[in-house]
This record gives sequence, C-alpha cells and structure tokens, in this order.
Amino acid sequence: MDRVVGVVRLDAAAYEDIERDKSAMSQAAIVVVIAALAGGIGALGADGFKSFIAALIGGIVGWIAYSYAVYFVGTKWLSTAATEADSGQVLRTMGFAQAPHILSVVGFIPILGPLLSLVGGIWVIVTSVVAIRQSLEMNTGRAVATAIVAGICYLIVAIIIGAIFGAAIYSM
Repeated sequence: MDRVVGVVRLDAAAYEDIERDKSAMSQAAIVVVIAALAGGIGALGADGFKSFIAALIGGIVGWIAYSYAVYFVGTKWLSTAATEADSGQVLRTMGFAQAPHILSVVGFIPILGPLLSLVGGIWVIVTSVVAIRQSLEMNTGRAVATAIVAGICYLIVAIIIGAIFGAAIYSM
C-alpha cells in the first residue's frame, strides 16, 4: 500500500523502489487487476456485463501492450545515453501507475462517476509519465513523447478489444 500511495503522490523514490524490486511484479499485477475491476464496475451502466468484461480484459491487456510499447519506444527510438531498462522494470512501474483508475469504480453514477473517471484518467497519464521517466532514466520531455507514441499502440489495442466485445472501453 505504501508503494501505491507513493506512486499516486508522484514520489520518484517510490517508482525507483518498484523499478529495482523484481518481486514487485505480482504487486503491480494486483494493482492493474483492481483498477481494471473498478473500471469494469464503473462501466456496468454503459452496456452492462459486456462493458464490465471489456474493461477488465482491456485493463490487463492494455497494461501489457502499453508497457511493451513504452519499453520499445523508450529504449529504441527515444533513448538517451542514460536510458537503461528491461521490460520488467517498465511493466512494474506502469502497473503501479494504473492505481488512480480505481476512481472509475463510480463511473455508473450520473455526473459524479464520469467526472471522477476523468480525474482518474488524467491522473493515470501523469503517473504513467513519471513511471516512464523513472523506469527509462529519461527527462520528462522524452517521457511525454514516449507516452504519446506508445499511447497510439494502446489506443489500437483498446479499439480492437472494444470491437471484439461490442462495447466501449471506458477504464483503459
């Protein structure tokens, strides 16, 4: 729980701790699953159970796809001399960065739900940029650029999952 609090507070030391701790992968996966479940619950009002399943699968698959896209873009296209990371480091930090998505659990509540989901989504963007910056040892500008390019891959995955399930993906 301390790591989650550190991540949502944008504490660089928390991200560094997660990056170094290879045993934190299961913790990162738990954060992703909880965030995906919250998104699924929040999406129940949209298309019912289809949206729940799409958000759950989308959250987990999206984490993996986005993390590997970040790893590839950050280490191959936008790397610096200081960039040094493995895919596990990126997966761990990006997993914890999904914590603010838990706010989407109230997505089905009119007005409040979409507002909190939006806040959580913006917060995830910020925590993800910090995760990219810390895990790939790059400056914030390169981290933002990496996030944008990798985000295009993520969007493609979300569209495909949404098309398969015939539902919009609200929590990805």
